[in-house]
Amino acid sequence: IKELYVAANTSLARVILDPDEVHFYVLHPHIINSAFVAAMPLFVEPGFLPFGINELYYQKQQPIRSCWITTRLKKQTGHFAIFDAFIYSDEGQLLASLLGCTIKK
Repeated sequence: IKELYVAANTSLARVILDPDEVHFYVLHPHIINSAFVAAMPLFVEPGFLPFGINELYYQKQQPIRSCWITTRLKKQTGHFAIFDAFIYSDEGQLLASLLGCTIKK
């Protein structure tokens, strides 16, 4: 994550993968992890760990090298939180949706 902006229940992160790294992932694990990292400032209590993603929709055929990720907090209790994440190209095109991302204590 190169940049991170946080508001009340949402965050915006700029993600750029290492340009020297050769990979063949369509959706790189670092991008998925960055969605969880970008959401962490939204939670009232620290100590949560990624647990799962309920739905994943992917709309891009080429590997992503850089993107913007927005997250939106949907629910939070003392033991878990749920948020959605949306991955956009540098041009603003929706590339992927991660719905029902869950973290637990």
